Amino acid sequence: MDAQPQPFKLRKAAKRKLQRRNRLRYLKLQEALQQHAGALELHIAKRHVVRTLSWKDVADELRLGCLESFEENAVLRRRVAHCELVVSKLKATVFQEFGSVAVCDA
Repeated sequence: MDAQPQPFKLRKAAKRKLQRRNRLRYLKLQEALQQHAGALELHIAKRHVVRTLSWKDVADELRLGCLESFEENAVLRRRVAHCELVVSKLKATVFQEFGSVAVCDA
């Protein structure tokens, strides 16, 4: 009877072998993961840190920039209108004083 192992002993031996194999596999994977994590931490340490802004901050700054551009545009338009007024008055004055002279379109 001792010549052949009993079925439960075979199952137990197979189970132990499987557990041993799984444990070795787990340890290898854990070691590989730790090495990879170390490499990533080193990469992060070397990498230039870029601070990120929230989208709300970006939107607020864009809105403020837009308002400033509208205000500057209005100021420039008023200046141009004023310059056009001055030029037209000077033109009228010159024509009154000197009559029709040669006009240069430069």
